[in-house]
Parts: sequence; structure tokens; C-alpha cells
Amino acid sequence: MKPHVSLIIPAYNVSRFLDETLDSVKAQSVEPSSFETILIDDCSTDKTLEIAKSKSLGMSNLKVFSNIANMGTAVTRNKAICLASSNWIMLLDSDDLL
Repeated sequence: MKPHVSLIIPAYNVSRFLDETLDSVKAQSVEPSSFETILIDDCSTDKTLEIAKSKSLGMSNLKVFSNIANMGTAVTRNKAICLASSNWIMLLDSDDLL
């Protein structure tokens, strides 16, 4: 089934916030199959990518990608939008709560 909404999260050096951000996504009352979460790590130098990959094991709708070089938030967000499967996009910063 195609998700209704694609939640886009660009991430760069947010290891101290990422657990809480992804927990807030997981805590939503809608069916996980109704939305996908696309997180792209922008070559973080902390444990952001490691945390994201670990969280993806418990979140079937979380897809984790990483840039091969630091590209900045706008390019990273646009890359994630290109990977989205749905017609609707929701943006979430990696240090925010949903």
C-alpha cells in the first residue's frame, strides 16, 4: 500500500535530539503504514547515523539514507522529497517533536 504522507527529516549532528524526535514520530496514533518517514543523514560527525539506523529496526516505516558528502539542509531535504512515495510531504526538523 502506498503511504498517504511522506515525513521528511534531514539530519546533521543531532544525536542528542534524534531519539526523542523519532520516538515522537513512532508515538503517533495513525497506522504506521499510512505514512513513511525518510531520514537522510548529511554526513554527521557524531552518532546521528548510528542512532537512526538503530531506531529503524523498531520502526518499519523509517527509511534511513546518508549523503556521501555534506550538502546542507536544503539539498538534503530535496533529495528526501525525491525519494518520497506519497503525494503529500510533511517536513520535520531533526531536533523537533511531532
